[in-house]
Amino acid sequence: KGGNNVSEAGVLPENPLQMSSTRSAKPKAQRLATLGKGDSWPEYSEEPSGDTLQALRKAWALFIPSTSIDVLFPQSGLRTHEDCMSGCDLLSKAIGYSRDNNDSSLLEMLDFIFKWAA
Repeated sequence: KGGNNVSEAGVLPENPLQMSSTRSAKPKAQRLATLGKGDSWPEYSEEPSGDTLQALRKAWALFIPSTSIDVLFPQSGLRTHEDCMSGCDLLSKAIGYSRDNNDSSLLEMLDFIFKWAA
């Protein structure tokens, strides 16, 4: 996909963290209310296991486009910081979109973003 250009129809570029309107997913408040109930995210300095990352991928996939999930969770895994660079670029794009368009979808995803970044 291209840069941050506006399309010919004048439509803003797609927000990579835009919540899917076709899916009925829990809003952030409901997700946070259940935080800690079955949430087994490791404490610092433990590293998340493959199962933990797959659970995060599955949960986040209910909210954002599959193309964004594929960038955030590459097939090769997240073994080094280089594996995360495309995901960081995606999050930077989402931050810019949110800032430039007064869009709050980034804030709705902070719980997922923080887990991914950890």
